[in-house]
Amino acid sequence: MPDRWVHVWETAVTWAAVMLAWAAGDLGSRIIAGGAGGGLRWAASEGRNLKTFAGAIIAGMICAKYMAPALVTIWETYVGPFADLRDAYQTCGFLSGMIGMTGVRLVAAIIEGRARRLVEDSGGDIPK
Repeated sequence: MPDRWVHVWETAVTWAAVMLAWAAGDLGSRIIAGGAGGGLRWAASEGRNLKTFAGAIIAGMICAKYMAPALVTIWETYVGPFADLRDAYQTCGFLSGMIGMTGVRLVAAIIEGRARRLVEDSGGDIPK
């Protein structure tokens, strides 16, 4: 095997190891769980296509990163403490991925409703 292929192979293996180490860590597993939650929420929705699938996964990951710590606090306040804090963050990451997609759709519906009301109040046509 030529030397350049050895270098390419070593680089590929190193990057694969880095990605697996990240995915096995706390933040990586939480973000992956959020993406799974967003994907599950997408699977339960109507009018599915691949563009909305990618958006659901990305939105679920973002929501898991930023919403899961707050959701852990809310969960422990109202439901009770988790036995393992890592499981708490993964579970709340999954739930925040699902809830986050619903929240994004709720905010979009509110904005669209207010925009329609403004257009109707001004006497203009409603764009579709």
